[in-house]
Amino acid sequence: MPPGDPFSDAYVIELEDEYSPITEEQVLETTIFQKALITVPILDTLPRLEPWSPHSPISLSSVSTSPTQSSFSPIHWTNEDLNLALTSSLNFSPPLESLDSHSSPIHLGLYHKVPPTPPTPASFSKHAPIGTGRPTTRSVCIAQSAKSCSTAHLARKTLARNLLESAAAHVLRMRQRYNVLATLYAQSTATLLALQRGMVEMLGVEDGEWEHRYGQLVGRVDEACVLGARIEVFLLGVGRRETEEWVGVVAGAGGMEGVERGEWARVWGEVGVFLGQCLGEMGAG
Repeated sequence: MPPGDPFSDAYVIELEDEYSPITEEQVLETTIFQKALITVPILDTLPRLEPWSPHSPISLSSVSTSPTQSSFSPIHWTNEDLNLALTSSLNFSPPLESLDSHSSPIHLGLYHKVPPTPPTPASFSKHAPIGTGRPTTRSVCIAQSAKSCSTAHLARKTLARNLLESAAAHVLRMRQRYNVLATLYAQSTATLLALQRGMVEMLGVEDGEWEHRYGQLVGRVDEACVLGARIEVFLLGVGRRETEEWVGVVAGAGGMEGVERGEWARVWGEVGVFLGQCLGEMGAG
């Protein structure tokens, strides 16, 4: 067992030869660390603060500070902007590629393609009408533009407003998530390892202590506080299950080289700023 193992208090050294087997036990001095219980006074008169904002600082010297909205041009809601919302199961109708040449009035919709239901055994009955149980593709409208838009730009912009207003709470959560990711990926490996140990320690506390601690910190920690406090109140807010996922996120970030991690910090930061700018322009932020 290697020296300095914090989980061991005795070292056994076995010396053996062909003539005289000898086992020597040597007990070394042990230092037991006890948790310190410290009462943190809370001033109820303090205003409610947010631990994360679009301008939360990033502390890695090789990475620029968190992007600010002034570094981004206004969103013009081009086809490229709206394509950020697409996945393999989403599509626009009419297609964005033909939108500029589409005759007005334009009514743009974003649809989710629902996977077809597998046919049932009854579909193969010889007595069933032809086509019974045949898989069909169905689409559900997620968001749509104003009914009669005179230009493609107006159609894109009103659809984006509709989409963001209907999902404002979710977009706010996602913006916060990307801001947290940007800040974590901008930290040094040593800082990430320390944060990971703290997260694991958090998972060992009782539910009552978890709730009590969250009640102490929520609304009293902002982006000016140290990183550990901001991470703690964020994790207390998202809950135990999501905290387990963040342990893996921090471990993955810590396993990257500094340059690669810094590049991901930049990407996450830009996504967070983009979502914040979207909400601001739509009046939902």
